[in-house]
Amino acid sequence: MAIPRTTALRCSRLACVWLALLLPAPVALAVPVVPAAPDYGWLFDEGSGGSATASHGTHDASLQNGAGWSTDTAFSYAGNHSLQLDGADDVAQVAGLNRAFEGETAFSISLWVNADVQDVDRAFFAGTTPDTSDTWGGRYDRAGWLNGNGSTTELIKFGLMIDGSNYQYESGAGLQTATWSHVLFVWESGQIPRLYVDGVLDTPSETNFPTTPGAALSDQPLFLIGDGAKASWDGAIDEVFVWTDALTGDNAEWLAANSGVGLPVPEPGTGTLLALGILGALAARARS
Repeated sequence: MAIPRTTALRCSRLACVWLALLLPAPVALAVPVVPAAPDYGWLFDEGSGGSATASHGTHDASLQNGAGWSTDTAFSYAGNHSLQLDGADDVAQVAGLNRAFEGETAFSISLWVNADVQDVDRAFFAGTTPDTSDTWGGRYDRAGWLNGNGSTTELIKFGLMIDGSNYQYESGAGLQTATWSHVLFVWESGQIPRLYVDGVLDTPSETNFPTTPGAALSDQPLFLIGDGAKASWDGAIDEVFVWTDALTGDNAEWLAANSGVGLPVPEPGTGTLLALGILGALAARARS
C-alpha cells in the first residue's frame, strides 16, 4: 500500500527536525567593530618637521631630542610615515594632555610598535617622568617581576596610578617582536585590565590591579610617546590613539586589521556649529 503524500511530507519534516538537533550549533564568528571616535590621536604622517598634528582632539605632539620620521609603517598608503626613535632620549611629548586623565574611570590606548631590538626593557608610552618604576605607562619588559622570579620573559608591561596607588599588568611571554605589532591596553574601573596584541586577548602572567568599582586614575603629570620606565623606545611607533572609554575585543580586531585613518572623527558640538555659523555670517557680510 502506498504511503499518502501528506504522510511522506510529515515524515520528511520530522527527519529534518531530528537532523537539526543532532548537528552541532553554528559557531558565532566575531565581527570586527570600528571603535568610536578617539578622544586623542596622532597618525604621524607629517614626514618632516618637529610636530605631529593631532588627528583626533586638538593637542599636537612635539618631537624632542632628535625624534624623527620613517617611511617604515604598519600600513601602506600615500604619504604615510611613522615616528622614529633612536633609544637614547628621543620622545614625542603632548604637553596639552598633562594631567588630562586624572579622575577618569576608563582608559584605552592603541598603538603600533616596531622595535629595532628585542629582549629589552624599553618604553613606548608614559604618563609621568621616566624612571626605573612602572607607575604610569607601557613598555617591553625583559623579565616580569610581579611573580617574584622573573620566569616570564620578553613580555609587555603596563602600569597605572589609581587613587594614589600603583598597579601593574604583566603579559604572557614572547610578545617582543622584530616586526610591526599592534598593542591595545584597556582599563576600566572595577575590572581587571585587558591587553590585546595583534587583536588577540592576552592571558596575563601576573597582575595586581584592584577590582573596586569607582576607582579613578591619578598622578599623571605628563604624556610621553616613545619614552617611559627603564629606557626610551628604540624603533618606530605609529598611529597612537587614546579613549576615555573601555574598548572591546571586537574593537581590538578592527584596530589590528585597519589603519586609524578610517577611525571616525567626533561631530562638532552645538557651540562649535554656532561659532562656525557666526564666522560664516561675518565673512558673508565682509564680502557684501
